[in-house]
Amino acid sequence: MSTGPAVAQTVCADADFDAMDWHDNAVHAAALEPAPPHPGRLLLDLDYIIEGVLPEPPATTLSAWICPATPCLRPGVGSHHRHLPARSESL
Repeated sequence: MSTGPAVAQTVCADADFDAMDWHDNAVHAAALEPAPPHPGRLLLDLDYIIEGVLPEPPATTLSAWICPATPCLRPGVGSHHRHLPARSESL
């Protein structure tokens, strides 16, 4: 098994949001954080896919390098992302 992809940054912010690829990321939980009298933040617990890995023949199972992430979405403000070290997982 390889040591994983080179990761340029481990913390992402609002400016990185549009450049990130959000398809196929598994969402494990969602929470609405109340902040009266204003609406709260939406927190998502997901596995962010850093890089897909094609199988080496004769294998047919796809895998990916993923890392846990918690995007915090604030109404009308944007988002903040917190990423932890990557791990490999079969899809």
